[in-house]
Amino acid sequence: MAQCSQCGKSLPSDAFVCPCCDSRLEAAAPEFQARLEALKQKARNDPMNPQIYAELMEMASLCGEMGDLNRTILIYRFILDKNTQQTEAALGLGQALIAKGQYEEALEQFLSVSNQSPAPNPLIDLMLCECYYKLEQFDTAWEYAKRLDQYPIQAIRKLIE
Repeated sequence: MAQCSQCGKSLPSDAFVCPCCDSRLEAAAPEFQARLEALKQKARNDPMNPQIYAELMEMASLCGEMGDLNRTILIYRFILDKNTQQTEAALGLGQALIAKGQYEEALEQFLSVSNQSPAPNPLIDLMLCECYYKLEQFDTAWEYAKRLDQYPIQAIRKLIE
């Protein structure tokens, strides 16, 4: 059983956050890696189980928060390999790729999500604008920037903060 690195209490086998002190299980910890591998195996055996994907998404997010972009990208790619309709995973992967400076790959993810999205989405438009800007495709970046005018200012502020 894993122990919290902050308070030393035992963690439940499915916990990523200590219920006592709210500290997060380190992504490099052997327990974290063992949980990740166990979840991957569960996903292979039951690829349509939404709970497994929710847990994998939580792990990817945790890795991203801790700056482990390589592991974040690997987890998101694993999720998308098993279930291509996971828009949240594609968005997360795109954001992690932007953070690593891999703008062309990030652009592919955001375009894929945009094509699947039934309605305009300010996050997708903002991410597409950033990718095109970083790729020095300024006219296209400007087109996506202009799209942001259609959204309430509060929605844009939330994305930027």
